[in-house]
Amino acid sequence: MTEKSLTSLFAKYIKLHPRENTECFEFKMVKSKSFNIKVVKQHQIDGLLSAGGGVWHKISDSPIYAGMKTRFTLQKPFDGVFIKSQRNYVCPIFYQPHSYKKVFLIPIKEFLKFTKSVKMTELEAMNFESFYL
Repeated sequence: MTEKSLTSLFAKYIKLHPRENTECFEFKMVKSKSFNIKVVKQHQIDGLLSAGGGVWHKISDSPIYAGMKTRFTLQKPFDGVFIKSQRNYVCPIFYQPHSYKKVFLIPIKEFLKFTKSVKMTELEAMNFESFYL
């Protein structure tokens, strides 16, 4: 299991359980009992903080396969998107093979208060929104 595959599972969950507002997420796969806050990089924190005021993202014209000419690209829905999100989250996904995949939605401003790694049980006690994929 990779972070990419967990992100895909999250996307499927969101389609079945739509959110009320625009939200931005930074996912981190956690294979241990605690979430090391240092794995969230400063540019990711800055991105989540700025998303509340609005961010522009250009969707790139990517070739279907590496090495192909750029005229053979995947069809994209549009060229770009401006997002002004209501909520922005750091999302550790605690993962144990053949057992569970538990997601916590930690608001970025709450995440900034963390000073050290946090255990899954501590996050549960903090009553952050969470669910299983």
